[in-house]
Amino acid sequence: MSDASHYAPPLTDMAFVMEQWLDAPADWQRMTAHAALDADTARMVCEAAGDFCAGQLAPLNASADLQGCTWRDGQVRTPDGFAAAYHAYVQAGWPALACDVGVGGQGLPGLLDAALNEMIAASNHAWAMYLGILHGAYACLHAHASETLKAQYLPHLVRGDWLATMCLTEPQAGSDLGLLRTQARPDADGSYRLSGNKIFISGGEQDWTENIVHLVLARLPDAPPGTRGISLFLVPKRLQQADGGWVANAVHCDGVEKKMGIKGSAPRAMRFEEAQGWLIGQPHRGLAAMVVMMHSARLHVGLQGLGHAQMAYQLALDYARERRQMRAIVCPAGAGQGMGPTPLPAMRRYAASCGTCGCGPRACARSATGAAMCWILPRARPTRPSVRALRRWPRCSRPSLSHCSPSAASSWPVMRFRSLVATAMCTNTVSNRHCGTLALP
Repeated sequence: MSDASHYAPPLTDMAFVMEQWLDAPADWQRMTAHAALDADTARMVCEAAGDFCAGQLAPLNASADLQGCTWRDGQVRTPDGFAAAYHAYVQAGWPALACDVGVGGQGLPGLLDAALNEMIAASNHAWAMYLGILHGAYACLHAHASETLKAQYLPHLVRGDWLATMCLTEPQAGSDLGLLRTQARPDADGSYRLSGNKIFISGGEQDWTENIVHLVLARLPDAPPGTRGISLFLVPKRLQQADGGWVANAVHCDGVEKKMGIKGSAPRAMRFEEAQGWLIGQPHRGLAAMVVMMHSARLHVGLQGLGHAQMAYQLALDYARERRQMRAIVCPAGAGQGMGPTPLPAMRRYAASCGTCGCGPRACARSATGAAMCWILPRARPTRPSVRALRRWPRCSRPSLSHCSPSAASSWPVMRFRSLVATAMCTNTVSNRHCGTLALP
């Protein structure tokens, strides 16, 4: 039977998209930051990421969903093997893959980070939920935090010593953030004291890291109503003292939310009781700073969908190979009319369509990642990555993007995904040529 704990990284398909469809190595050669990177090195990175996902994450997928998370006295225990897998992830240096070398990162392109995150989501979505915000938190602090906060927190996030959360939703404020009530009171030492409740916080409490960096939306006492009065704050789980010791901040986990699936990653209900935090960016401009993190999260959600499609295709293909249905279409001479292992033509066509639908969005996702990184991190605009690939798409459906300057990038953020979805239909032509042949018996 098909085994959900088995995952085969689609390395050939990924290499096809990066090298043949996007021609990414040629773009890298024109970038000062990536001039030393070639296609062979990129393939080695993807292979190592695939080995990690297939060898350490996929085997935990089914057991973690059965075991789930447990909460007791404010502490959360994640499924067996999750913490050990994360420690191996950190030891291998994966959190620093696409981070700035100036803060300890490896400085590799976002395309490789996208490939990594697709494979993580495909092999174990529950595990991926704990670090899905990590790169977005890094990008947000890198762009908007003070130099003091950058020096204190960025190295830990880049190394993966600490994980991060995005604390937006409240019981009365879901999609409409203008209704949030969490308050931030200025303190005499320049910090702030936050009080309020947040819900559905992925990774709000876990047993992987000693500290958690919460990025929290709240209101200052003089805040105007609505979204124009929202500010962004950094609130750590633990605070470092002058003598080098650590004390707990007034951040509490009140329980694990009940849900239907992905039980290896249960969102948390968080409570802040005069918790100490620090302002990120300008007062009342919290959404402008948070949007960097939100766009990164949206990219990861798209990659999760792509990973799910790939894993579903692999499971369906395995099942089609071993499912004995009806009679064999062509029987060898002298054989009886028994059940045949060969899938029917219709099943072959359906499987081929599933594979094609995975390859097309992968091309879109890689292009969107490159273009979006130009918007999320202005320092990552030495040239125009992904624009050449966008221009090679048919004019009838490609997004309108003349260049990748700050003004153009700000008018073409990740939200232009509808255009990319339309483009996926055009990429099916290339995908069919590459993925249309199935290795079925």
